[in-house]
Amino acid sequence: MKKNRVVILGGGISGLTAAYAHLKTCEVLLLEKNTSCGGVMQSLEKGNFFFECGPRTFRTKNSPHILQLGQELGLAEEIISSSAHSTKRYVLFEKTLQPVPSWSLLALLVRAVYREWRQPYFAGDESIHAFASRRFGEAVANRLFDPLSLGVFGCDARQVSVQSAFPQLKEWEALYGSVGKGFLCTRSRKRSQPALKAPLFSFRQGTSSLIHALEKRLDGHIHLQEEALSLQKDENLIVKTARGAYPADKVISALPPHALARLLRDAAPEASLLLLSIPMISLTVVQLGYRGSILSRRGFGYLVPTSEQERVMGVVFDSEIFPSQNRGEQTRITVMLHGSYRDSAEMDAHDALRRHLSLSQTPDIVHITEAELPVMQVGHSDKIAAIQKSLSYALPELHLVGNYLGHPAVEHCIARALKT
Repeated sequence: MKKNRVVILGGGISGLTAAYAHLKTCEVLLLEKNTSCGGVMQSLEKGNFFFECGPRTFRTKNSPHILQLGQELGLAEEIISSSAHSTKRYVLFEKTLQPVPSWSLLALLVRAVYREWRQPYFAGDESIHAFASRRFGEAVANRLFDPLSLGVFGCDARQVSVQSAFPQLKEWEALYGSVGKGFLCTRSRKRSQPALKAPLFSFRQGTSSLIHALEKRLDGHIHLQEEALSLQKDENLIVKTARGAYPADKVISALPPHALARLLRDAAPEASLLLLSIPMISLTVVQLGYRGSILSRRGFGYLVPTSEQERVMGVVFDSEIFPSQNRGEQTRITVMLHGSYRDSAEMDAHDALRRHLSLSQTPDIVHITEAELPVMQVGHSDKIAAIQKSLSYALPELHLVGNYLGHPAVEHCIARALKT
C-alpha cells in the first residue's frame, strides 16, 4: 500500500516534531531554507563558554511532551536539573532589584486577592494588563503581570491577549467567578508527581540536543537550503522550490506567519491577509561570559517592568541556573533588549548590568543575536480560528503548526505538532 506523502515547511522544533510524528506511517519530506534546522533553538559554544540563543529552561511540571519526546529519542540520561538557586527571582522596581515575592508585593497581593473575589465576570477577550487591573488592581498588573508578560512573550502586558496567553485564568474566572478560587480548587486536586524533583530542567548539551536527535531520526528526509517558493492546488498540493516541485497529499507549515502568508497569496488570499495582520516584534539578545564568579546575587535573574522605561526587558543568570554547563568557574549572563539594534546592544547591556548589579568588569566573550516573535493581540484566538476556517475551504490538505497559533512555549509547540 502506497504511503501518503507529507511535506513539512520549516525545520524548527514544530516542523521537526511534525515530521517525526509522521515518519512511521507516511513518506516524509522536510524543507528548510537555512543551512541547519532548529530555528531559535540554538545552543552555542563560543570561547569555552556555553550559551543558549533561544529557550533555555523547561518547567518540569508542565512539560510532559518534552520529557516523553526526550525519552523516545534516547535523551533521558542527558537531562539536567536546575540548581536550588534558580527558584529565586527578582523584579526591578523603582530602579532597585527586589525579590519576588517581596514583603511590599505580598502585602499588595493580599489586598488584591481579597478584592478579586468580589469582581464581576467579563466574558470577552482583553489584554493581560486589562484583565489583571480589573481583577487585582493596576498596581498588581504593573508589578507582577507586566514583567511576567515581558519574560514569556517579549512585550508588555497591554499588547497581549489574556485569552491566548493565559486561557486558564479566563477559565477560572468563568467557572468559579474568581481566579483565586479557581487556583485553590485546581491545586487541591491530586496530581501525578514528575520523576524530576527540580522545578526546571534542560539537556546537558543544551536544548539543541532535541533538535539534533530529531535530525538524526529524520536522516535522509530533510532538504536544507531549500525554500518553498509557492504552494499550488492541483489534484494534490504542489510545493515548488528553486530545485523542483513536490506533490503532497498533506502539507504542514511550520513557517512564521508572514512567510506563510506570501506562499498563500494566490491559493488562499483571505488566510494570507489574516496571517499578515499578525504583528511581529523584534528583540536583541546579548550574552556575556566572564571568567570567575562575579555575581553578588544568586537566582534565576530579573525582569524589568514597562513602567521602569528601560531598554532591557530581562536578565538571566545562566551560570546560576545550570552550573553543570559552566566550563570551570564562570559567570554567564543573558540580557534581553527591546527592539532590533546591534550597534548599541552591547553598550546598553553593560550599562544595565552596571546600574542594576554593580557589574563593571569587561566580559571575556560577547555574543549578540536578534529574534522576531509574534504578538498575540486581543482577539488573536478568533483570528487563528478564522485562518483555520478559511484554509479548510481553500486548502484542506494544509495544516499549521508553530509558535504563533497559541502559547509560544516549546512544550505547546511540540504538543500542537504531535496532534497533526
